[in-house]
Amino acid sequence: MGNVLTIDEAWVYLTNCKGRQNIYYKFQGKRTAENWTKFWKESHPKGVMFVAGVCNRGKTKIRFIEPGAKINFKYYIEKVLTPMLRDDGPHLFPGKFLKKFVFHHDSAPSHASKITQD
Repeated sequence: MGNVLTIDEAWVYLTNCKGRQNIYYKFQGKRTAENWTKFWKESHPKGVMFVAGVCNRGKTKIRFIEPGAKINFKYYIEKVLTPMLRDDGPHLFPGKFLKKFVFHHDSAPSHASKITQD
């Protein structure tokens, strides 16, 4: 499987944690004091979506998705797959390997589109 580049997207949420992190542990079968629970009150925190890939030869650059972008097959091909092939492909799959590697991604509609698959 040396010719497979696995890619996926993820969200990172930008929350106001003021440099502190609260951790809550709940042990199975035991209930802890309510005041140990930290509730997040912001219903729509700001976040950014990014795409990255890994393979046995290394990793791709992180690419941030434009805020509010509709991730359809056209956007996915133009803004994700093409830049990865152009910019990351040559150093991850040099020479003859560049024409033989495969993108591996989940079955999100923009990934599973017939046009994307071709």
